[in-house]
Amino acid sequence: MTTNASKKNNRLHWRIGEECACFQVRKLSRAITRAYDHHLSAVDLRITQFTILNSVAVSGAAHLNQIADALVMDRSTLGRNIRPLIKAGLIESRPDEKDGRAQVLALTAAGEAKLADALPLWRMAQKELDRKLGGADLMSLVQKWGEIETKLNAT
Repeated sequence: MTTNASKKNNRLHWRIGEECACFQVRKLSRAITRAYDHHLSAVDLRITQFTILNSVAVSGAAHLNQIADALVMDRSTLGRNIRPLIKAGLIESRPDEKDGRAQVLALTAAGEAKLADALPLWRMAQKELDRKLGGADLMSLVQKWGEIETKLNAT
């Protein structure tokens, strides 16, 4: 038997789900992630792995902390996410020559090849989102998300 209090709580929980910015952004993120993951699965990558490979490629040989900062990811999460990429031989991790405690990441030749194979698939995912959302709408959203991220990370 449902009480009035539990009905009230259910309505409150439903309203929170509808109004919560974090919940809505996470739902959107999962939907977008599925589109990218679907396309990138052809080269056995997920979008998280693709973005890490791309960030390492853009940075050249960079410290783990620099890549974590670029991806707005904490160091331990990045560490967990790069382990399979290191094991697969796509990224190499070596101690920094000046500070042996710091790790320097770089793409291997296999990582460069994997990224090159993945790039057309990433473009296909971009085009799919562009088609579903409309080109101007998609670019407007991406720009707005960047502005929001900048505001939220401002100190």
